[in-house]
Amino acid sequence: MCRKKCGKKCRKKSKTSSCHPNELNKFKKIVSELPDTRQDKIEEIKKKIESGEYKIDGEAVAKKIFEIHQDIKSMAKSDKTKK
Repeated sequence: MCRKKCGKKCRKKSKTSSCHPNELNKFKKIVSELPDTRQDKIEEIKKKIESGEYKIDGEAVAKKIFEIHQDIKSMAKSDKTKK
């Protein structure tokens, strides 16, 4: 039986498949209509920059860049070992 208790017999038992395609399509439509950027946040940051209130912690930025770089390197190594 379906997890949604609709009474249908679900054909596939996969996390990505759904016996409710209309519901999935509804969510896809909602997500596709979301803006790529949050204009309110952009405006807030612009105002802070102009007023001198926006402070950037260079050390924190560098640390995050390094972490992301390490993640990418480990993912690349993982991909090479799978082939």
